[in-house]
Amino acid sequence: MRLSTVPLTGSCWLWEEVLVLDLVAPTPKGTKWGLGGSNILRKLLHQASLLGKAIQDARKYGWKFEEQVFHGWGEMVEAVQQHVKSVSFELRRELRDSDVLLAVGRDACAGNIGLDHVGVKYNQETGMISVNEKEQSSVGYVYTMGTVQEGRPLTTALSMQAGRLLARRLYGGHRTTCDYSNVPTVLFAPMEYATCGLSEENAILKFEEDNVEVYHRYYWPLEWTVPRRDKNSCYAKVICHIPDQERVVGLHVMGSSAGEVIQGFAVALRCGLIKQQLDTTVGLHPVCAQVLTNLTVTQRATEAMMVRGNC
Repeated sequence: MRLSTVPLTGSCWLWEEVLVLDLVAPTPKGTKWGLGGSNILRKLLHQASLLGKAIQDARKYGWKFEEQVFHGWGEMVEAVQQHVKSVSFELRRELRDSDVLLAVGRDACAGNIGLDHVGVKYNQETGMISVNEKEQSSVGYVYTMGTVQEGRPLTTALSMQAGRLLARRLYGGHRTTCDYSNVPTVLFAPMEYATCGLSEENAILKFEEDNVEVYHRYYWPLEWTVPRRDKNSCYAKVICHIPDQERVVGLHVMGSSAGEVIQGFAVALRCGLIKQQLDTTVGLHPVCAQVLTNLTVTQRATEAMMVRGNC
């Protein structure tokens, strides 16, 4: 369980004071965190894993090693911790004492921070707090962002965006609220996975199966060809709403740098991207993102081939 903060540095830019509560429950071994940094940690550890695989591939590209390469876990941990500490220092330098309080984390921790005393309603079982489109709780002057929100996507970047926009509304005279639809998400697993929009299952629930077309294919990154990595590990899927000019309602990529790929396409998705626009976009060759511009095989056709025996 982690109770952390959504950085409201936008308030500092607007010359307002901010109180940050960043409580981290230590592990039995006493592990401690600095201010923020959990997503940064995952990304850096993911990078360490990728470098290990790259070293293995290097021999296939002609690199010679006179001795076996070993990984120093302690050195990596120290380097990552130093970076997280530097991030914590920068955040502390920007933030000051204030009247804006946030409590978020992967497990909602709303039950023990005194919300009952001010009348904020929350789910007694989950700790989640219901909010309106302006992040207001049942008590108008108490705002909630991040994982503690009930029924909202759970991503660090989304929490930061909501915090920035709230600061601008409270102190900068802006009116823009946070858009919780089409939020890009990345999972730093050994095979990186990133997505934006609806899953296939949720698209079918929302639009019905006959109104949903799914384009998909496996792809083989060029840099994987020389070391002969598995051809069928990387995968891309585009989910479209047929009656609305095949408007793209979901993008999914599993493969090298999937997060970098999805980040750019997320903008297009928010602008009402349709399948024809993807098809007529010039794909950079030979990069992984190109796969999203030349998807022609549908899930229906694949399933029909399987029924016919692919003959």
